[in-house]
Amino acid sequence: WRAGSSVHFLMETTETERPWQGTVIVNPAMTPWDGGYFLAYSANVYSSDAYATGWARCTTPGGPCVEPSTQALLVSNDQRLGPGGPAPFIDHDGTLRLGYHGWNPPFTNYPSFPSCDGDGDGVCPEAQRSLFIDPICVSGDRAFVYEPHDQPFCDVDPGRYYTAAVAWLAANDITTGLSPTAYGAHQSVSRGQMATFLWRLMGEPDADAAAPVGDVEAGRFYADAVDWLAEEAITTGLTPVRFGPDGTVTRAQMDVFLWRLLGEPDAPAASGFSDVPPGQWYSDGVAWLAAEDITTGVAPGRFDPDGAVTRGQMAAFLCRLSAADAYASSGAPTPAC
Repeated sequence: WRAGSSVHFLMETTETERPWQGTVIVNPAMTPWDGGYFLAYSANVYSSDAYATGWARCTTPGGPCVEPSTQALLVSNDQRLGPGGPAPFIDHDGTLRLGYHGWNPPFTNYPSFPSCDGDGDGVCPEAQRSLFIDPICVSGDRAFVYEPHDQPFCDVDPGRYYTAAVAWLAANDITTGLSPTAYGAHQSVSRGQMATFLWRLMGEPDADAAAPVGDVEAGRFYADAVDWLAEEAITTGLTPVRFGPDGTVTRAQMDVFLWRLLGEPDAPAASGFSDVPPGQWYSDGVAWLAAEDITTGVAPGRFDPDGAVTRGQMAAFLCRLSAADAYASSGAPTPAC
């Protein structure tokens, strides 16, 4: 031990509350996180599918540490068994991630094969452990390791009305999220974000000139998108000289954006919503979206034209839009959702 060092008790097994721990916890590793430290550790029998990974919040490297949840951070699944040996770290984007290893199913121990014992080429897929690096998602007292497959964002829960739509947007580079692991489904959509979604959906076409508005600076992530939308008369701005990129998109604005994007297809005379009277600037757009089942409103008979659009709702709208006949004939390069 280094002179002056001391042993610090951090935690012990609590098998009654956390049966997945078994009778042993080992391999503690920490990283600075959220004003303190994130601790990950292994638990249970190494050569079994019961081997698991737990986590705790620590005030300092020497403790005290608190386990907010009785649930494990990682347990076995059909991709890997006995996940352990954790190494948490913060990547260059500021995302909390975990390096760990697990058995290749169906094995849970090292085999005795010549190719694995040094007598062969040293390559042996049977029963060896594989290395994984995945983001850690923490929400309140709950944490889990997100293993992205079709869905890259750890804040998009399975089974939500927008889940498949967000995966489609990400797979087609229409969204890159608020960060590499966060989509922000419940946050409002800004007009700059909306313009970018539509522009990417249509293949990022070039505009011949800059939009005649004074609040869209060249080089901003939405600048090329606004230029193209203005040139195509998909947007006329909040005024002739102001687009309002940081403003929130209302449901009325959203419906007109989508309707104009596909060339203002013919719409029914009425939308079926009591709060969308005929003759409003958004009436035809709402009527067309309703006829195409792109929107069903916020409640039976109510559209809420002044309500804000969330990023989850926007994903669902764009997904449904891609199923419309007018989308198929628009020449949009993005495949339907």
